[in-house]
Amino acid sequence: MLLTGKQPAEQLYSKIDERVRSMTEAPGLFALYDPEDKPAGWYLRSIQRAGEAHGIPVYARPLSEGTALPGLKAYPRTTPCTAEACVRLLDYYKVPVSGKHVVILGRSLTVGRPLAMLLLDRNATVTICHSKTEDLPSICHQADILVCATGREGLVGKDCVRPGQTLINVGGDAVEEEVTPIVENLCPFKGGVGALTTAVLLQHVTETN
Repeated sequence: MLLTGKQPAEQLYSKIDERVRSMTEAPGLFALYDPEDKPAGWYLRSIQRAGEAHGIPVYARPLSEGTALPGLKAYPRTTPCTAEACVRLLDYYKVPVSGKHVVILGRSLTVGRPLAMLLLDRNATVTICHSKTEDLPSICHQADILVCATGREGLVGKDCVRPGQTLINVGGDAVEEEVTPIVENLCPFKGGVGALTTAVLLQHVTETN
């Protein structure tokens, strides 16, 4: 089965719309960005489009202006959006987590590590792999759920997967034409977690205002 992010994102956006309509003041999102980082710029523009569509203005300033802006509040820390999006995706498609072995490729502070904590809270057994992990295909084969989040294209091919697995291709690591005929469920790189991540971000905005 193909696990896309569009349907769970639309479900979340309907809740965001209700929340925004109920608020006396419209929430907003402030973003600092690096003008030299083109991928970040593309993502920022997608966030701005989504925010405009759901009544949440997104204010963007280059990093060089960050320290000069007054009136910024220190909001409570929330779960990194991509990590939360992975869990929400599994929930939406009713993929069992409790008691399952989840292998996460990548130990970043925005995906790998916080995702591991979320899954441990749901009684999964979690293994985190990284660049120094030995015999990666063998470990990947042990997974019930395999989360690819290193951003290393081509890292995960047919030798790393088996039938019955759910694979979430967060970072584009998996060679999808190789793994799709083998795994039971695939969340693709395009149209997958990214679409849901933006919805989670906007939900965080409505919750912290």
